[in-house]
Amino acid sequence: MDEVELSIVEGCLELEEEMGILGERAISISEGDSSSRIAELVSMLSAAAKESMQGGLGADLQAHEQNQRSFESRGGEQASVQAPSSPASVGRRGPSGAIPALDPDSWMDEIPSINFYPEEQESDMPAGDAGELPSTDEASASHSSNSECPGDLSDLVRCMDIRHHPYVHLPVLERGVVPRHIEISTLVSRRPRLVKPHAHLLTLRTLFAKKSLNQQDADLLVNAVELLVATYWLMAKPPKRHTPPITVVEILGRYLMILDSIVCAIQLLGEHMQLPLWWDNFTANFDMNFSLPASGSTGKELTDFHIDLARRLIAALNIYKSGMRPPLLEVIALKTLLFCSPLGRHQFKRRKWDPWRKDGGCS
Repeated sequence: MDEVELSIVEGCLELEEEMGILGERAISISEGDSSSRIAELVSMLSAAAKESMQGGLGADLQAHEQNQRSFESRGGEQASVQAPSSPASVGRRGPSGAIPALDPDSWMDEIPSINFYPEEQESDMPAGDAGELPSTDEASASHSSNSECPGDLSDLVRCMDIRHHPYVHLPVLERGVVPRHIEISTLVSRRPRLVKPHAHLLTLRTLFAKKSLNQQDADLLVNAVELLVATYWLMAKPPKRHTPPITVVEILGRYLMILDSIVCAIQLLGEHMQLPLWWDNFTANFDMNFSLPASGSTGKELTDFHIDLARRLIAALNIYKSGMRPPLLEVIALKTLLFCSPLGRHQFKRRKWDPWRKDGGCS
């Protein structure tokens, strides 16, 4: 046997061993039967290759397919697996004429595609609603409706019109309007002939009822606020601690009307009010440290009404003193109780408050 033949035999034996055909069987090659041995090896390798393609590889692909289907079943909604082609495709030849199972690039065609975005799932939501979010305006309207429309006050105002109710309505500044700053010197004025707060409240009521304010209106608004603050600051004095509930309601009701008007102006004028320069000192004059009996303790309907109303007024006034307005429905409710309730026997039933009774629809 020459070197070429010996090299061929050794290569065939190595391949035979790698494919497991010989197992642990020892093989010896003699010089005498080399030609016949080569022919035998070629025949054996051919048969082994055929058996491997039709048996071993087919079984492996079948197991691979079962594993992929099992993965698809377990993956459920997390992965969508495309099953590989059937084992029969192994016998087909590719464009190059090579058998796919023996083609070194054929494995790429057998990899299942995995989609980690689940298929569209059936939904209980109506068609067109799934995944749709409300617009900013819709969300804002929904929030306003839910937060300011409790059922127990639905008969008092219509929720959709709450911002337009005369007790809480505010205009807007027209384009180009530039309010002037509050003059601090006017706020602390000690002029003895200042008009009583009621006149300034009437002026502010008229301005707040408008749809918009022009420059002249804005100037009038600033002027009215200055005079209202200065007037109350001059007249303010600590109330008596032990005061009948009806008198407490009158004092707190006056606080409400003054602070509500000023806070409304704050919302319209913003930084032009220069609050850091005077607000804390001003609101310190609104003393609410009253001694009130327990709710329902008197056994008298009218007295208990005044006690309960006084407590609600105190809660709202604490919000006003922070520079904010209480919930609009509470503002409407408190003004309605002051001006329109048949139980009230206080000064807010006097004729000078008729404009606000008209606003509440009870004049």
